[in-house]
Amino acid sequence: MYRVNGYPVIEALDKDRDPVPLKITHDNPYTDAGRNKGPAPLTLAPGESATAHLHWTNRITSFDAARQGAYLKVAPAPGEAARIRPFFLDIGTDAQLDVTAWGAKFRPE
Repeated sequence: MYRVNGYPVIEALDKDRDPVPLKITHDNPYTDAGRNKGPAPLTLAPGESATAHLHWTNRITSFDAARQGAYLKVAPAPGEAARIRPFFLDIGTDAQLDVTAWGAKFRPE
C-alpha cells in the first residue's frame, strides 16, 4: 500500500533540463481544476494510481521572453523522489500553474 495526501511537487524544466520559474497555485475555483475537493488521504493498492490536474494559460503580462518547459519533474510529496517526464509547457510570462491535490478520480459535478 502507498499513501498520498496533499499536492504533488511540480517543477518545469526547459529543453536543457534547467528549471523554469513557476508560480504554483492550488485549486483555483476559476479553472477546471477547481472541481477537485482539495487534499484528502488516499491509499493506493499495488497497481493503482493517483491523478492530479494541471491548468495554465499562456498569458503574456510583460515584454520579457517567455520560457517554455520541455519536461515536468513530479514528486508525490515534498522530500520524496521525483520523476522527470517529457511535457511541453507554454506558460507565457505569467508562469502561473494551478495544481490540484492528488485524487483517485475527478468527476464532474
